[in-house]
Formats: sequence, C-alpha cells, structure tokens
Amino acid sequence: MDNSTENGTRLRVYVAGPINGYPDGNREAFAKRALQLTELGFEPVNPWNVGAEHDQGPCVGGPAYNTESPHQYGCYLREDIKVLMYCDGITLLRGWQDSRGASAEEHVARALGLQVIHL
Repeated sequence: MDNSTENGTRLRVYVAGPINGYPDGNREAFAKRALQLTELGFEPVNPWNVGAEHDQGPCVGGPAYNTESPHQYGCYLREDIKVLMYCDGITLLRGWQDSRGASAEEHVARALGLQVIHL
C-alpha cells in the first residue's frame, strides 16, 4: 500500500468512531488507531485534536457536548467534517455504525471518494 500522495507527502487519514457512551469518550481507541496509522506511514487525523471554535453565531446541534466545553454536538461535527474534507482517507473504529457522527463522517468520506483504510 502506497501511503503517500503524488507530491510525496503522507496520506492524511481521518479516524472516525463512536465517542458518546464510551468511557472517556473512547479516547484510548482513537489514540491507538492514530498510533497504528503513524507506524504504517500515514498522517493520522484524530477528531479529539479538532476544536469546535467558531465565530458564525450561536452553537447549534443539540445539547452541550461535554462539561469541559460550552460548545454543542453540532459545533464539533461541523469542524470534524471540515477537517475530513481535506483528508485522503478514513479509517473506522469498531462500533462506528452505531455512532451518529461517525456514520455521517463515513458517508461524507465515501461521497468524496476517499480511501477507506481497514486495520
């Protein structure tokens, strides 16, 4: 598998998976997958490292996402989708199909023709 783009940069791969309902938001699974991708020569994009900052008005998309942030679910998903659009591929964690956000990310990735990286 070639893990670089035509100009020689590493392929950016977005990690999608369930967060809500998992201990610590499933951070460990996201971090492990990101490490796997790095070891295989990819550039991982972990949504836990994507902020929800915006200046386009009030937060949208449901209740507050967590107690550490004033942002709502939709704020995070909007930013995640923006980042995903500039990736070359996506990898899906176990249980992704039961996640509203990961399912949306998978749908967008396929619509954009991104590679699906199975690990």
